[in-house]
Amino acid sequence: MRLLNSRSKQLELLHNRPPKYAIVSHRWGDESEEVLFTDIGDPARTQSKDKGYQKILGSCAQAVLDSLHYVWLDTCCIDKSNSTELGEAINSMYRWYHKSDVCYAYLHDVSDPSKFTESDWFSRGWTLQELIAPKRLKFFTRDWNLIGTREELIEPISERTGISPEILRNSKIPAEVTISQKMVWAAERETTKMEDRAYSLLGILGVSMVPIYGIDDGAFEDLQHRLIAKYADQTLFAWYHTVTEPDDVEMADADLASVPALEPAPESAESDTSTPSPNTTGLLASSPSQYLKSYEISEVDFRKNYVDGIRDHSYRSHFSISNNLVHISVPVKHMEGKIWKAVLRCSLEPPDGDQIQRPLVIYLEEIQPWKYLRVHLPRNEEEGEVGEEQTNDLKDIPGSLERLSDAELHLEGYVLRDIDVVGRHGDSSPDDQPRPAPEDPDALPELTEDQRIAQLPRHPPGVKTTNIIVCGEPGVAAGRVINLIIDDIIIKPLTDYDRETMAVTPIDATLNSRNIRIFYIIGPRDPSLDLETYHTAIRNMYQLVQHVKEARGVHLVLLCMVGSKVTAAVKSNYLLFHEYICGAQVPMMLIVTGLGKTKRMEDWWDKHKTDQELQAMEFLRHACITVLQGEDEAHEKKYEDSKRAVRDLLIEFMDDLETSPKVYRPEDVDRWFVFMGRRAMDLLMVGQKNTLKQEAIVKTLKEAKALKEGRSQKEWVNLTEAEASDLAGQFFDEHAMGL
Repeated sequence: MRLLNSRSKQLELLHNRPPKYAIVSHRWGDESEEVLFTDIGDPARTQSKDKGYQKILGSCAQAVLDSLHYVWLDTCCIDKSNSTELGEAINSMYRWYHKSDVCYAYLHDVSDPSKFTESDWFSRGWTLQELIAPKRLKFFTRDWNLIGTREELIEPISERTGISPEILRNSKIPAEVTISQKMVWAAERETTKMEDRAYSLLGILGVSMVPIYGIDDGAFEDLQHRLIAKYADQTLFAWYHTVTEPDDVEMADADLASVPALEPAPESAESDTSTPSPNTTGLLASSPSQYLKSYEISEVDFRKNYVDGIRDHSYRSHFSISNNLVHISVPVKHMEGKIWKAVLRCSLEPPDGDQIQRPLVIYLEEIQPWKYLRVHLPRNEEEGEVGEEQTNDLKDIPGSLERLSDAELHLEGYVLRDIDVVGRHGDSSPDDQPRPAPEDPDALPELTEDQRIAQLPRHPPGVKTTNIIVCGEPGVAAGRVINLIIDDIIIKPLTDYDRETMAVTPIDATLNSRNIRIFYIIGPRDPSLDLETYHTAIRNMYQLVQHVKEARGVHLVLLCMVGSKVTAAVKSNYLLFHEYICGAQVPMMLIVTGLGKTKRMEDWWDKHKTDQELQAMEFLRHACITVLQGEDEAHEKKYEDSKRAVRDLLIEFMDDLETSPKVYRPEDVDRWFVFMGRRAMDLLMVGQKNTLKQEAIVKTLKEAKALKEGRSQKEWVNLTEAEASDLAGQFFDEHAMGL
């Protein structure tokens, strides 16, 4: 990271963790007036650009007043002629603003502090993350007079931007907010380059991409691909489409009128799949401007209140995209001709313990069996009423979104189907035009065809990394332990409960100048899983094996538990990760969480280290910690001590690893997976027949291979029980018995 010395006005390249620095948020002027990276070493050229130079002088002077030796400005601290450096900066920008000691928002067009919200700073795309990410933010006029801090000005800022005070105070992080809400924040913001509407949202949305210019709204499509790969948030599809331009329409949060009901057609009705109807689109949006503020419905509530009313269903909350098709499991209802309704797991109502959230509905047009486009139906003014609170413009908006009607609350007439919906469709789709290849293809994270989770910025291929599994049952705050390790809020609170059993998320980070790759996994709480959950766990275990092989092995396992006692779930997860997944060949460390209220956190270990259950497990080292930041100074000190303790454990381990390297690596993914899965069957599925357990493993392997060969998953899903049982027996005879 390059920083500008606030006294010498010279750039310095700083490695490892930089010192405290101020960071500047501003509106770029004409590039000929800004002091660029190529100018900063030439005093004559620097001072000839008076407007840009005065901005630098003002920033440095304020930093000196704040006792800070360094300043970062995007004009001169990035070599934009180097595409690799520019890409790294774009992906790191949110983190750099968050890590700064203070951010200066310089409003070049404000002289009257009372009118600061009229600045065009509030209408630019890049300044959105610069408003949210910093821990401290100060606003200045064009003459560098202080307007106030973000906390002091929170009400007018919230009113101007539509961002809640909780987000602006940093008491709630963007990771706790749905995708659609973050899109709404950006809806009215502009960028000079169309692609930057997507790239300016990377940090807020928690994904990374290699920026490619010249693809227009293709960048926003690529962004949605990354979001689908990382999240199961169906608010991504809660956007509307209008015949008129979106800028000509005003929509409030609740401005949705019902689409007139269509007469249901019998299930046997044939569809004319020759030509799509007018006003069809794909399932992906074209820009942030199309979104409505919506909220997720938890999977538990969606199942209980809606899906469980459908007979013979097998609901999956996650979805994926490949070959421009979104593969998704949704309740659908045939209306007439080629038109179907689909129910999304999201709502306009926020979660409320006493109120059931009503899902949103979209319309689909079938173009092939179980393959669809999204269709936006014209509104019939005689049948569809527009409320007084809604604008007249709404009468002209086709039926893109509607709330589930009272008559359909129990999903009568709906069936649950795994369907394919075209991602982008129409003249605006960039699929018809060749994309420029990125200059560094290896920097793009490689995604599998089946639910590969999007990566945070990856270490370059071939770079030496220490690979660590961080795991535990739901509720032990394994995600917060990762936040301590990387000293940043990457995993949102309570995410342990939302994750699928054994789902793996690789996270790249740097610790003490050394590269680490963390595999974040939540193991089972209940050792007796149902068949569907077992299949999900087995499929995710297969992904874990693939990840570990690609990373060239695993060096360490951190097992997290809550500081009460060693439970059956702790013992099961120890056995699963230590014995079965890692073959008892990888050292394990124990992280005991939830000890913030104890007088001395290490007392837990002194009290329990002789317990029979704990002695039966082998740990190289341990740490007793709290993962919660406290409300008082004493608790805050425990939090900082906890961070230091966990990081020191890993640093010491990596020091030892350099003198005696040891890594456990699968050479044959399928063989290791079968061996591991077979041993884990009895642990994960108490009481189920072995043939059912074997079928789940075979199903996972067949799906993975079918995806690699470009074949349909349905070929394997639709096997009869007898066929699946025969395949299971054959596979285990051929592969597992010889291990």
